[in-house]
Amino acid sequence: MYDARSRTTSVNGDLVFLAIAVVVVALAFVAAWTVPGLLGSKSAPPTAAVTAPAPPPSGGPSPVAMGALAKFDSPSEQRYLNAVYRLTPNVIPELEAKIAAGTLDTTGELRAVQEASGQAILQNLDHLAHVSTADLNAMLDTSIKHLRTARQSQSKLCDGSFLASFENKSVRQTEAMLRRAGFTEEAFADYAFDIGADMLEMLDRAKRSPARHGKMTKSDEAALQGLMMSLMSDPTLMQLAMAGNDPSALKSVNVCSVGISLLNAVKTLPDGTKGRAWAAMFDQPDVRRALKQAEGFQF
Repeated sequence: MYDARSRTTSVNGDLVFLAIAVVVVALAFVAAWTVPGLLGSKSAPPTAAVTAPAPPPSGGPSPVAMGALAKFDSPSEQRYLNAVYRLTPNVIPELEAKIAAGTLDTTGELRAVQEASGQAILQNLDHLAHVSTADLNAMLDTSIKHLRTARQSQSKLCDGSFLASFENKSVRQTEAMLRRAGFTEEAFADYAFDIGADMLEMLDRAKRSPARHGKMTKSDEAALQGLMMSLMSDPTLMQLAMAGNDPSALKSVNVCSVGISLLNAVKTLPDGTKGRAWAAMFDQPDVRRALKQAEGFQF
């Protein structure tokens, strides 16, 4: 992989894909569950490849279609909550009790739903490595689609200078800055439910029908090395690589455009390579350590 500190070029296929896969996961999961609507308009429709209505659990009426949770009655909201139920049934009664109490405003209710889905993710992190290639491709398409929407709408989250302004800010300060910029739960709830339902259903499929991708091959390494060299021919990406961890390098960059370039490049990889490299990412010590730490996170 390109090492900006030594200004020399070396290529490691696993690390290249690790960096890109982290981008994909960050775009999809963080946008859906941490700050709804990070990437743009709430009206962005779900991606057809992964949004077929999910059947009710156990073949009967879904628990999320009854009681206090019935107020979340749009198709994407029901898909979202049904996926949470299938992944972690135990969090649904607690969520319903919070909503039924009637003490939460709209923002509080959305945060309660986010917390429930966050628990579903954290309790099923070990299934991420078994996402199917079809879902990986759908995730790439979804991320590219929403990045394009964000770029077209001139979202501030595409503005590198806006992102650079978060350096050294606390979580509380960051949240306040995002809210002042209009990034609130209520403003982007529809978007968050759309993309969140896609990602939760993807994780549910990985849990129920795990893909076994196998080990990386020499041809996979060669394909990833070629991808890395192709990426490094992009002046903007080279600039960012040379900057290392310096956030000031972002100031003149359209982050959404960079993300689109990265993910379009990943799409060119053979499907088998994508799957094996994705699975190999979860064998990386840093990733395993990060996932282990995430499992202990408390809402």
